[in-house]
Amino acid sequence: MADSAYRQILMLRKIPRLPQTVSTGRIHEYLQHQEGFDISLRSVQRDLNSLSTVFPLVSTQQGRETHWSFLEKGVVDIPALDIDTAIAFDMVERFLKDLLPPSALANLYPHIEAAQHKLEEARQHKRIGKWSDKVRVLSRGQPLIKAEIPPDVLSGVY
Repeated sequence: MADSAYRQILMLRKIPRLPQTVSTGRIHEYLQHQEGFDISLRSVQRDLNSLSTVFPLVSTQQGRETHWSFLEKGVVDIPALDIDTAIAFDMVERFLKDLLPPSALANLYPHIEAAQHKLEEARQHKRIGKWSDKVRVLSRGQPLIKAEIPPDVLSGVY
């Protein structure tokens, strides 16, 4: 039983977020050759189907192969998001959103939304949940107006 749980965790770690995908065959090869599991392709298929009922996974058929991805906004919090990590994600969203590449920020948004939800829960019960409301960053100089850059140019740069 422990082997199957570990194997399924390894499988989840190999699955990318949409729009990228990974095939069932590639996951099977990884488990056999890099992790040393003696497992059939059919068992990998069954495991993936089982995992898709619990985790935000989607499958697409490409020819004869099934490809797997996590939903773009799907979040798997293992271990559960703690309050300190939630504050860190909140600070990233507030103070680094103009400094990060848009694609990096887009990948962080599911975690940022989960962090905001966690902070809302904590605000009612703990003082630390209100901590981010008490922090501000002030610029030393004149605030600058951000240049308007077309999204297609930004995607080409990053």
